[in-house]
Amino acid sequence: QRTALVSASGKHLVEVVGQFTFVQQKPRARVMSQIVGMPVSEPGSHKVKVWFRELAQEPKEWKEVATFPITIELTQPPPLNSPN
Repeated sequence: QRTALVSASGKHLVEVVGQFTFVQQKPRARVMSQIVGMPVSEPGSHKVKVWFRELAQEPKEWKEVATFPITIELTQPPPLNSPN
């Protein structure tokens, strides 16, 4: 499985690749990835994209299987010496 965070302008910001195996008795799998910090610098409609490929002696091509929208808004935090 390959998962990528894609910016509003189409730039791949981060990508995670991992392997898992389907078991006959369990036709579904949950794969969790952790990204420490969101490497975003522009607001807008970003996407999380997911691809799969079958591993064999000759790995097959990646196939995009899902896209999830994420709206990013950048806000300015108050200054550290702010009375609030």
